[in-house]
Amino acid sequence: MISTAVSLLELRVHMLTFHLVVSMSEYYASVALPDGDEVRGVLFAKEGLLPWPNEGALSYSDGCGQRMLVGWDRVGVVGLVFENDSSNSEARGGRVDPADYQPLQWFDALPEALLPLATRLAQRMGDLTTAGFYALEGGPLLVTTRDSSHTHDWFGILDGQFDAEVHSLLPEHVEVCARVARDLVNGPRTLTPEEKAVLLTVPPEWLDGGRAIEPDPAPLAQTLERVGVAWGD
Repeated sequence: MISTAVSLLELRVHMLTFHLVVSMSEYYASVALPDGDEVRGVLFAKEGLLPWPNEGALSYSDGCGQRMLVGWDRVGVVGLVFENDSSNSEARGGRVDPADYQPLQWFDALPEALLPLATRLAQRMGDLTTAGFYALEGGPLLVTTRDSSHTHDWFGILDGQFDAEVHSLLPEHVEVCARVARDLVNGPRTLTPEEKAVLLTVPPEWLDGGRAIEPDPAPLAQTLERVGVAWGD
């Protein structure tokens, strides 16, 4: 395991940014393709997302064989990822019987206090993982170093680097999502007219043959309200 410079607060902001980015992508996908694919990523918790809940999780699948599940509770946080093409995959080539999968083998050490959380997350991943990270509350974020290089980015939640093109969005969309997520550390906030105009700018990816798309702000406003952001008048 290697220690990172990412604090738990920064990880929280990055996860919230990622949630907003993916929500924006799914929003425009539903506008342009009403009968499209199911939602690929979501932040969920029994409580609301503002204030930040004591327990919750972020799940995501890129639809191309890579999945991520990050969970947290009062003890700390655990992240697991599965890359279908990774040499770390036990399912690759069918070499290992599913009953013998070892989903937590990539941790050099895992505090006993985090084992219940890690085990629950691994079970939800079908006991297939190719990399992991963890942090005790107040401690450093530790990431496995024995995963393939293409799983190190964790879809951007560790370094806060989110590729707008990957999500079929404009860079300006991602910038607004990141700004809002940072601001939410200090409490609820309301979007500015400029931010609303940016978020309602349809990405070229979804403009098929030049047809006009008039996005309805209501579904987007509902998503934002859940994390503590008011759409405003």
